[in-house]
Amino acid sequence: MGDHNDKARYIKMSGLSTFVDDRAETCQQLHEAGIRSIVFSQPWNRNRHKLPTVRDWEDIRALCF
Repeated sequence: MGDHNDKARYIKMSGLSTFVDDRAETCQQLHEAGIRSIVFSQPWNRNRHKLPTVRDWEDIRALCF
């Protein structure tokens, strides 16, 4: 999607309400922009945020549906 700082604009333009990413900083920025953000757990983002975290597609499905 390009620049991390511009993702919120593209997500909103696309009509999306939820975004999953493994970069905690991106998810935090999107959360602050009013977009539901879910962090895909990876070693580099553990214990670096307070956002919902998922490990796999089953976790995403349970959280979103």
